[in-house]
Amino acid sequence: MGEGTCPDEVELVDLVHGLVSGDALASLERHLDGCGLCRRVVVVLAGGEARAEPVAASADAGVPRLERGARVGHYEVLEHVGLGAMGVVFAANDPRLHRKVALKLLRSDWVKEGGAEDARERLWREARALARLSHPHVVAVHDVGVHGESLFIAMDFVEGTTLRRWLRAEPRRWTEVLDRFLQAGEGLAAAHARGLVHRDFKPDNVLVGVDGRVRVTDFGLARLTQAALPGGTESAVPEGSSSCGTGTVTQPGALLGTPAYMAPEQLEGRPADARSDQFSFCVALHEGLYGRRPFEASSRAALVQAIRAGPPASSGEARVPARIRRAVLRGLSADPAARHPSMEALLAALTHRPRWERWRMAAVWAGAATLAGVGAGFWLRETTRCAGADGHLVGVWDSALRSQLEAVFAASGLPLAQEGFGATARRLDAYAEALARMERDSCEATHVRGEQSGRMLDLRGMCLDRRREALRASVTLMLQGDAAVLERAPQAAHALPDLLPCADREALASVVPLPEDPVVRQRLQGLQARLAEGMALQEAGQHARARQVAQEVLQAVRQTGYRPMEASALFLLGLVEKAHARFTEAADAFDAAQLAALAGRDDDLLVRALMGLADSELQGHARYAEAERAVRLAEATLERLDIRQAPGAAGELHLFRGHLFHRKGEAVRAQEDFRRALELFEQAHGPESPRLDAPLTALGLILNLQGHYEEARGYYERALELQQRAYGREHPVCVSHLNNVATALRLQGRVEEAVARYEEALSLGERRLGAAHSSTNMVRVNLGDALQLQGKLTEALARYEEAMPALVAVHGDTHPRVASVLTSMGTAYADLGESRLAQKSYGEALAVQRRLLGPEHPDLALTYNNLASVMLDLGEPGKARPLLQLARGLWEKSLGPEHPKVASVLQNLAKADLAEGRLGAAHAGFERALAMRRKGLGPEHPKLVSTLTLLAEVKRRLEGPRAALATLEQAVLLAGKAQVTPADRAKALFSLARATWDSDGSREKARTLARQAEEALRKAPRTTEALAREVREWRARHDASTSQRATGAARRP
Repeated sequence: MGEGTCPDEVELVDLVHGLVSGDALASLERHLDGCGLCRRVVVVLAGGEARAEPVAASADAGVPRLERGARVGHYEVLEHVGLGAMGVVFAANDPRLHRKVALKLLRSDWVKEGGAEDARERLWREARALARLSHPHVVAVHDVGVHGESLFIAMDFVEGTTLRRWLRAEPRRWTEVLDRFLQAGEGLAAAHARGLVHRDFKPDNVLVGVDGRVRVTDFGLARLTQAALPGGTESAVPEGSSSCGTGTVTQPGALLGTPAYMAPEQLEGRPADARSDQFSFCVALHEGLYGRRPFEASSRAALVQAIRAGPPASSGEARVPARIRRAVLRGLSADPAARHPSMEALLAALTHRPRWERWRMAAVWAGAATLAGVGAGFWLRETTRCAGADGHLVGVWDSALRSQLEAVFAASGLPLAQEGFGATARRLDAYAEALARMERDSCEATHVRGEQSGRMLDLRGMCLDRRREALRASVTLMLQGDAAVLERAPQAAHALPDLLPCADREALASVVPLPEDPVVRQRLQGLQARLAEGMALQEAGQHARARQVAQEVLQAVRQTGYRPMEASALFLLGLVEKAHARFTEAADAFDAAQLAALAGRDDDLLVRALMGLADSELQGHARYAEAERAVRLAEATLERLDIRQAPGAAGELHLFRGHLFHRKGEAVRAQEDFRRALELFEQAHGPESPRLDAPLTALGLILNLQGHYEEARGYYERALELQQRAYGREHPVCVSHLNNVATALRLQGRVEEAVARYEEALSLGERRLGAAHSSTNMVRVNLGDALQLQGKLTEALARYEEAMPALVAVHGDTHPRVASVLTSMGTAYADLGESRLAQKSYGEALAVQRRLLGPEHPDLALTYNNLASVMLDLGEPGKARPLLQLARGLWEKSLGPEHPKVASVLQNLAKADLAEGRLGAAHAGFERALAMRRKGLGPEHPKLVSTLTLLAEVKRRLEGPRAALATLEQAVLLAGKAQVTPADRAKALFSLARATWDSDGSREKARTLARQAEEALRKAPRTTEALAREVREWRARHDASTSQRATGAARRP
């Protein structure tokens, strides 16, 4: 700490943890006596509250104060958890996605002082840097926004502690320390691979979760390297130029980072790169291994001098191998060129154990066994025999195959080939690492800890062998270079079979064992490899080839009589048939698979086969009873499994059951199952897995149906974010998720934003899937629906007519998507005044829906309601009423009597009452619809405009024009704020113009309102021509009458 300057974070953290003594302690205490800001920081670091010590106002302003329950964006603050160099960190709840997050807010003193813009920029840079990374050893960022004058970042909340506190908590073996740093190093290496430099690596910026996983955080100083983003240097600053409490952040030429861990080039103000992070990493690792930092000095200049003087003296810690010390010292070289070429090279040097060292250790342990007895020798043999799990991946997924796959992607000519390789390789790396870790744990459970039998070791080993074969088959298929396979490679990598069932000892023990005959065993081993190849083909979309493999394996395995493998072959065959929409054949295969799995006592596969059977019965034949029976059998089977070890199968069950409830119209029960499915998927695959898209999308669907549009959008956006993180923003899988987000925006009434998102999805679909693809065309249809809301009916119809032939070609003319397009076309025709064409389209949609869903499915309610609207337009309220009663009954039964969709039916029933002169009933109906829409959609939803206008019309007829004024003022005000159709806006304006005039209100205001209505109608469809003519005639009469009165007044003497 230089004279007149504040101590850095490390010194204050050391003080809090009692690691400072002597003269250094006395110096720090003298400084704290005169520096309120540093006292405040110490209080927070020690876990105290803001009120623990009164400080100067300027110091207190430096740490934003937020009470529990405060809102930051849409996040709810739970508690204060820490203070960093850049900002304050709070634990918060994300109510949209029901998860706990960490919120970092920019320090408010930086906002108010001269460094505000620099501080903001650094926080934005942190968000952008983290958003580029998706790695198990890097804290993920979810959101960035503005809170008052501050910026905030929402990140993963990691239950645990910092690496510094973990190191200080208790004495640690050097192997434990090295393991934690190796994990952090992998996170840094991942950042460097994306062209990012941390520039402030230290133990305080590394989190150790309660699960033992290490994550690097605080990329607040990260920036693109010169190679990725040219321009920008850091020049040196004079020693001690930043005075205490000034609030100065990073000015031109300022130091970025914590000096004690900085590379010399950073201390001298020169540009930092990945080798600078390597230096900081080695400083921290040296401190962790040996208990002190390698270079200590009282000023920056002295620190630079110490670094350039050469390597630090030996620590005397003999337990740390010399090879580790050599690797660390090379990373501490003053010259960046003398350090390791990369973080990967440093990590390799830290993990490599030369053969001679293993021999030496064996000799040492052999000598110890002589002295201590054979027990130590036995322990050595048993621990070293479990150290070869990584070697089992050689030839399956290793560095050589990784390089080969990268070359295959590069030569493929595919767009975004490099991004595709990166997404695939990251997932394969993680899967291989987890596979080796579980294999090692299983070995140690038997040979070291004595927790499981040798038979259980064999059973778990066979389970893991099947996973290894799946990995090998997937990689082998990718290496063949087929463009279609490479396109789907990232998804195929994420679809590799779950590892957790290999830890369910009870379930594994129950499976029928392999035959004793070694010849049969060898044959089954070959068939298992072939089956893995077939599953890899299926996940890669090569369904015809997968069917051929499944049939070959099925025929061969039946000759052996081994039922568990027969079940697996049948299950693969069922997946293939379902992918081809051959639901009868799929149901037959799944039914045979569940019988074979039952005979083979493979409960995990039995659950999955039953789910396949239920899905085939429901999708192909709408056989609810058969689907429900399969679900009940799966539920009973799950009772025999340890759900903690089989969350994937349990999650699939809840997901399907939720869809079953949805199809039956039981929205509340469906939502419960979807939420449980999401929890189980998170347990099975992790909270950042793209495989969470299924339950997230299902929740969005059911919440939209229930009118909870904002919450639905939150789930859709999380699903989109996970896909983009895993596969990249240009991956075709993002098309449907962009479409879902757009639909939620449309239902919220945010139509312009929805159109922009639909157009983004459509453009991506046309680029990456093709114009004829089914998903592309459904986006086209949904874009048409949004254009309808903007009054662009001709353009909307063009979208529908473009999509319909392509959808019929893919799905046939009785598919739900075809019914959806017919419904949208009917609405467009109705708005254009083509009532007979609208009636025809709605009728065709209803016929398709009845055939697919039966007469009482809630999805039919919308079509009944639409047909009734056409009847009202045709002046036939008597024919509309029974259709509306059908729609009301279906929606109230499935959604409840307060749902906004029910309000749409009530409004149409009130319109029928109005047309038939029952004004009292109409008034009650419109009032009820208005209250329900306000409650379900919010007080500013666009749909309220039409309801208010209709209610005002009834009031005008019942009580006169003055009684309608207040309601119409509300309608016009809302029409000016919400994104309503031109027709609805014009009706509200014209109704208010007439009521104002007829109640002897301002003549000028009435004429202005009428003129605005006419202008709005110029953007409206042809169906409003009658209204447009009425407005023109009204304006002509009332403008003329005003002119005549004015002329008469001028002639009076």
